[in-house]
Formats: sequence, structure tokens, C-alpha cells
Amino acid sequence: MSNASSNASGNAISRLASQSEAVGRLAQDSGGFAAVVAAFESKDANAFRWVLQRLDMLPYCELICEWVRVKLCTLRCAEICGVPREKIPVPTLQEFARAVVKLSSHEKVLRRVVDAVSCGDGSEYHAALDELKLGEFCQLICYWVCSVGYDQVCEVVCRPQPVPLQDPLRQLRNAGESIAAFLKHDKAFDAISKSAVALNCETLQSAVAQAGVVEGCEYLCSFICVWRSVWVCRELCEVPVPILKGPYAIEEAQNFALAARQLAGQPRVLGDLVNAVQSRNAAEYRNVVNRFGLGPYCWQLCAWVGSITCYEFCICVCPNHALQPWFTTVGDFNIYTQIDPGSGRTNTSLPHTSSMPYGGGPNFAFYNQLQLGGFCPLFSPISPSTPMQYRFLYATGTAVLASAISASQTSITVTGGASTPPTPFNLSVCVCSPTGATSETMTVTNVSGTTWTVTRGQGGTTAAAAASGTTLLTGTAPITGPLVDTPVLVGQRVISWPVDNFGIAGLPASTFENVYVGYGTDPLQPTFGSPYVAPAHYLAPDPTTGWVAVDTTLIGGGIQQFLSFDTNQVVAGGCPLTTGLCVGCPGGAPAGAAVPPPNQGAGKDLSIIFQATRVGVSAVDYSNSLCKIHINNWSEVNNLWFLEFGTDCCTGIDTSLSVQFTVDHEEMSAGAWSLEIDNCSGVSAPGNITPTASSVGPPPVTVSPRGGFGTIAENTTNWVDCSYQVWLKTRPGLTTGLYDRPETDNLLTFCICSH
Repeated sequence: MSNASSNASGNAISRLASQSEAVGRLAQDSGGFAAVVAAFESKDANAFRWVLQRLDMLPYCELICEWVRVKLCTLRCAEICGVPREKIPVPTLQEFARAVVKLSSHEKVLRRVVDAVSCGDGSEYHAALDELKLGEFCQLICYWVCSVGYDQVCEVVCRPQPVPLQDPLRQLRNAGESIAAFLKHDKAFDAISKSAVALNCETLQSAVAQAGVVEGCEYLCSFICVWRSVWVCRELCEVPVPILKGPYAIEEAQNFALAARQLAGQPRVLGDLVNAVQSRNAAEYRNVVNRFGLGPYCWQLCAWVGSITCYEFCICVCPNHALQPWFTTVGDFNIYTQIDPGSGRTNTSLPHTSSMPYGGGPNFAFYNQLQLGGFCPLFSPISPSTPMQYRFLYATGTAVLASAISASQTSITVTGGASTPPTPFNLSVCVCSPTGATSETMTVTNVSGTTWTVTRGQGGTTAAAAASGTTLLTGTAPITGPLVDTPVLVGQRVISWPVDNFGIAGLPASTFENVYVGYGTDPLQPTFGSPYVAPAHYLAPDPTTGWVAVDTTLIGGGIQQFLSFDTNQVVAGGCPLTTGLCVGCPGGAPAGAAVPPPNQGAGKDLSIIFQATRVGVSAVDYSNSLCKIHINNWSEVNNLWFLEFGTDCCTGIDTSLSVQFTVDHEEMSAGAWSLEIDNCSGVSAPGNITPTASSVGPPPVTVSPRGGFGTIAENTTNWVDCSYQVWLKTRPGLTTGLYDRPETDNLLTFCICSH
């Protein structure tokens, strides 16, 4: 076996271990497991991700989705085609290729086949195949159609940025055209067939290059995986697949997931399974199946192991398949579709949860610590053997190009009004969409009004032309050090670590270790018999540059959560008042009075720039930006007092109550505030007395988008003797993207004992 093939086998073992653990853990929650399967079948990305997030399993989305896809395709095709009870030879790869080309060239029949597979309509499926005399390819074509169609679903439900779900018909036609192009090269396709049987990565790479259809490599490799799965599993499994529907199918899938979980800590056993499926060793395969009681799941197990093995094989064969690194989310908000580019605030409300009871919007500003997400593969898409690294920069100012510039210009003109830090300073061209373009960094060496002298292509970026009106980000600095305050879980890796025997360290075994980006200390491995300590690994951003080197042993092929950005270190916050309390009953001003303009806490616009590249390379390979995000870390002013109390609270309330209040915050218009008076009897209490508009009085009340202030007079002559509560409740429209700012409740009490 070649080094590349050996690496692919090792990666397959690691992926199978992590997948069996993740799916087995999910299966412990019957409701969650059923909801995930239902969301997958309905292609509901929000529901799929919400369930996993609720169970703290979102980092394993790709692993779980892939397992569900293989499981459903196996059962769907068994339901439609049945499983031969006799050893009927599987058509050759060339025969299967010709059948696929024939089917994909008849669009109406292909549409009938796609719809029949999607709906599990066996009679319509067979009728469509019979029309083209392709009945002998029943299982192969079903697996091919199901695999291509459902593979897209995992892109939709697991990518944090929205990915449109294409019609599988288009994908299948493109695949058919690519396979037809390979078939035209007889010698090359003969070599491809032999390489497919042996799973020889280098030979298949060479054959693909010989055919000269490199852009169709992924279609070809996926096609090979389908053929191999049907061919190999028919040799390894003798017991027919049970055909179950509805809740029985869900229960059977859950039982399979729980049964397979026992393999998670058995890397040698998984290695035997991978080897058996690769080499078609029926005796070795059945030995593992019998040892672990997996006989009822023989076909599904084979399809699962074969799918993962072939997935890693295809990475070796078609290394350019890797996804492009990009920054896509702040919390759960997509930076291009759910954050308004004009205001920097959210433009929608997400599904309400316990942590986001208001859905984070619309029109909420951001505050506190922000979790930045997207995707970065472990290895470079342009150099598959080179690990990746990434970092974030933030910018505190902006400028706008007044006229277009070429890639060679060293003098730029900006529109008036842009503030500048002392020279020299860096600026970045803002790339506000995931176009594949890389943001250029320039160094400004001289400022003369609106004309700036610049040095182009700095910081590993490439000089490029830019249009008039392009946003330039100034005052850039890396997000690192104290700005990365809270470690973020980015995935897991498999290591050898003592088992946990009820708090005591046992013998070492394969263990899943959480991997975080942030600053922390990896715990020392406990010795046998000592108190158990769980493993953890921290990837620390470079304290100067902010670069984070991606751990290539992470499970899942990449990471989707990058780091936590503590905006409190960059944007001022706290109480904006220089005297008095922001929240409380101060016994006088500012309750009832306006907050002076200098003390009205105003937020700040920031920009966030993402960069990713190969480890050891100075050039930035990928970059995109969030051009504006509005941050407000100030507390609101929530002051409450009674005029009758004077400077203390000992004056009795008899015939009148004058409620002095002050509410102030920049984001109050997107949130809410209220003023209420209640008592325990519920008699005579006016309830909600929140003013909805300004009034000249007496006494005067002012209401504005920031809140309001003034005095509300109540005649208490006829109020019953009782204890009363006055509540001033405030909630600015603020979110981290994962948590909404909760309500602040301010309470003041009084009694009417005798009129």
C-alpha cells in the first residue's frame, strides 16, 4: 500500500471512530435522534442545526449528517430494489458507466428516477429503468442517485452560511457528462477500473490526468464509490437488509447507532473493518460483525465503512475538493444576509431559544463577546499536504475611495471626512462578499488632505485594482491576546488517555479530547490510580500576529468556529454616568431628568477581517470581511424614585404618588421598557403606566427612541391600604448572536397604611 493510501486508511479509521461516538451519543436521546433524521429528510437546515445545538453537538454536524445519509440511502435502495439472495454478479464499472451515461442523457426518464428514489416509489422507479432497459442496474443507479441527491443536503444543513439546494437532476446530468468524457478514453478508463478495484490513489490520479478530464475528478470518484459499495457489500453480507418504515425504521437506525458506538474506542477493530472492506475479506469482516453483535446491520455497516474509506480515498485522488476558507457568522447570524451592511445591526429575528428569547433582532446591535465562525479546512485547498492557519483583524475606522485605482498606484484619493491615525498606518480593502478575492492591505505613509500615499500589497496580500466607492478599513489590529478572552470549542481529536474509573485514572485507551482556540494550559496526563483529569488541548493565537495554526489531527476535515472576540477590550462600556447610579433608586437625580448628551453611551462601528493561508507561507491565500458591525457595550440608565420620598424613603404615601423615572440607551428602540405599579391584592393598582408619547404635563414626560424621562403623577386617594411595588424594566436591543441581553428589573416599594 502506498503512503497516500496508508494515510487515507488511517484517516478513515479516525473518522469512523469519531462518527460512531458522535452518532451513538446522539442516539442516547431518542427525541433528538428522531428529530435529526426528520430534519435531514425534509432538508430543514434550521431544524437540523437547532437540535444539534440544543444537545451541544453542532461541531459534529458533518459527521452525523454523513452517517444519516449513508444509512437512509442503504435502506431506501433496499426498499426499492431488494437485496439479491444469491450471488448475482455486479455489472462492471464500464457497464455501470455506460448505463449512467445513457440514463443522464434522457432527462425525462432521469427526472422520473430521481423523484421515485426521493419518494421511495419502487414501481415508478422500475418502470423508468425498464423504459431504457437498465433493470440490471437497479441497486447501482439507486445508490448513485441517492448519494448525489443527499450529499447536497449535508452541505445545506451543516454549512453556517446559506447554500442553495440545487436540483439533483442538474448534478446528475453534470456527473453523467463527466463520466461520458472519461469513457471516451478507453486506455485511461481501463486503468481507472483497475485502480478502483485496488483503491490505488496514485494510479487513479495518473489515469485521471491521462484522460485529461481533471475537472470531473470528484464526479468520477463518487461514482466509483457507489459501484464499490454495491459490489463489495454484496460479497461480504449474506443476510438481507430488513425493510422497515416509519417509527420502526427510526428505532432500527437508533439501535444501529447505539450498537456501533462500541467501536468508537476500538481503533484496531475499526482498522480490521477498513481493511476487510478495502480487500473484500469476507472472513475478517464477518469475524468483527459476529464479535460485536452487528449481524442485523451487516449491509449498513458495510456501506458506512465503505463510504468513509472511499471518502478519504477521494481526498487523495482529487485533492482540490477542499472547501474554501471563509468567515461567515457572528454567533448564529450570517454576516452577509443577516447583518445590515448600512447599520451593522441584525436585520432579522432568528428562532427564539432559551438563550436568545428575542431572536437577536431585528435591529439589535452586538455586545460583549462575539463568537466568529465559518470554515477552514485542515489542509490547504491549493497545497493538500500543507496545514492551514487563520487569523482575524479588526478595524476601528473607514474611508471610501473617491476614484478607482489600479494595482500599481501609490497614491489614492479618498472622500472627505475620514479620520486617520498617525502615519504610518495600515488599511485594508474591504471584501464584503465571499467572492474568492483577497483583501489587500496597504500602508499609508503620508496624508495630505484626501490624498494618501500608500505602499501596496502589504502583509502578504497582493495589490489589486479597486473601484470608486470601495470601503477602506483603517486602524487595523489583530484579534489576539486579551481580545481572545474565552476559549472556544472547535472540535475533537483522538488521543491515548487514561479511562475515567469513577474519578480514578485507569489504563490508557483511545479517548476523544476537546480542542479549543484560546489561552489555556493542557492538563498533565494522570498516572494510573491517581485522580482522573479530563484531557483538553488549546490552540493559542500568536500573541503578536494573531495567527492560529489549525491542528491537523482534528476530526471532521476542518473547523467551523474560529474564536471568541471580546469587544469590551476595544469598545468602551459599563455605566456612562459620571455621577449617580446607572441602575437603581438613587434618591434623586438622574431619576426624572434627562441624561446629559455627553453621558449618553454611544456604540461604535467596527469592521472584522478574516485571513487564512498555508502554515509557513507569508502570502495570504484567502480573505473576506464584515465591513460594518455596530457594537454597544454600555449599560442602560434605569433610574426610579418617588418625589414624595425626598432624599430618603421614610415619607408616607397618602393622596399622591409622583413616579420619577429615567430610561436611556442607544438601542432601546429595538428592545423594550415598561413602568408598572402592582400590589398583592390586585385591587386599585393601575398596572402598566408606561408613557407612549411625550407630554408637556404637568408634570412633563419625554419619550424618545432612547427611552424616556420625567414624572408620572398618580392620585392615590382611593387606593386600598396595601403594599405596592413599582417596577421599571428595561431591555436594550443587544445580542452576542448566541445570547440576547436580558431584562434589567428595578424595584421600588411603598405602603399605603391609612388615608
